[in-house]
Amino acid sequence: MIRWRFRTYVSSSGRNDVQDCVDALEVDAQVKFAVELKYLAVSLPSEWHEPRARKLRGHEGLFEIRFKAGKVQQRPIGFFGPGPAEFTILVWATHKQNVYQPAKALATADARRKAVLGGTALTAPLTIDGEDVPPDEESESASGLR
Repeated sequence: MIRWRFRTYVSSSGRNDVQDCVDALEVDAQVKFAVELKYLAVSLPSEWHEPRARKLRGHEGLFEIRFKAGKVQQRPIGFFGPGPAEFTILVWATHKQNVYQPAKALATADARRKAVLGGTALTAPLTIDGEDVPPDEESESASGLR
């Protein structure tokens, strides 16, 4: 049973840099990301822990999704919400030797979470290769895909 639909932060100007980062990933990295999301989509928040995810201490409600693409540790950062059964990715970061890139990724995620919850920013469905993540089970069943 899918518990979470994944969304991306969209600025008040309409910019969606998280989706731009996903679209720019190599195909193998997109596949690895999709595998992690498929697992997390059916997991309770209490099950969002290493190695796939981690709650970020000192940052209210923020989690990082963890996976490696090539030699780079990918760290999409987001929160549960704003709607029920939604997880919104706020910032796409990478991680090396305890340092996030971009350097202000956590501060940006905090500010964007507040903007989404305050209604000054929007969210959009996350897509990988043109498909919502996770795919809609009903449309898969209707089309005979599984």
